[in-house]
Amino acid sequence: MFEAMKYDFLYEPERQLFAIGYRVEDAALDPNCLRSAGVGSAACEFYRDRQGRKFRLKHWFKLDRTLTPVGRGSALISWSGSMFEISDAGAGDARHRSAASFERTHELVVRRQIKYGIELGVPWGISESQFNARDIEGTYQYSSFGVPDLGYKRGLGDNIVIAPYATALAAMVDPQAAADNFKRMTDDGGRGHYGYV
Repeated sequence: MFEAMKYDFLYEPERQLFAIGYRVEDAALDPNCLRSAGVGSAACEFYRDRQGRKFRLKHWFKLDRTLTPVGRGSALISWSGSMFEISDAGAGDARHRSAASFERTHELVVRRQIKYGIELGVPWGISESQFNARDIEGTYQYSSFGVPDLGYKRGLGDNIVIAPYATALAAMVDPQAAADNFKRMTDDGGRGHYGYV
């Protein structure tokens, strides 16, 4: 499956960025692009590199690398400040300095997510997910949620939606904190018959 992934068609040579998707009904690329080094665009290059395809240096330098203060460090800012957006895209010998900044970002984002949960008095782990709003057909809606000071998107502090998978993603950085958070979610009634809700 990894070798079969083909997404080069999403690359826009003029802008030197990846489109966020393809609109089948319009037979065209979505006009929005992945611009942040902290999210999917960097992941695209990481996977291309691992598949042995040529790394696009021009694209790499088009990506935004805005930092935000977190404690005594600085982390890459993403669109919504969600755990999902933080990828391990910077790994690789050719980009060892970038790999270190991604690794540091992961650590700081997990630390900030934990602190934000404490500030709100809830289990931590905010990320994009479905939430308790339905459309006219009764389908639950999906949206991006995140920690306000980790994302560009406005209104991130308006809603609190805890996504259990965010804790699983954080387990790669701080396994003990993740295990403790899962226990807290369970103790608070956040685990149902089919898993965490």
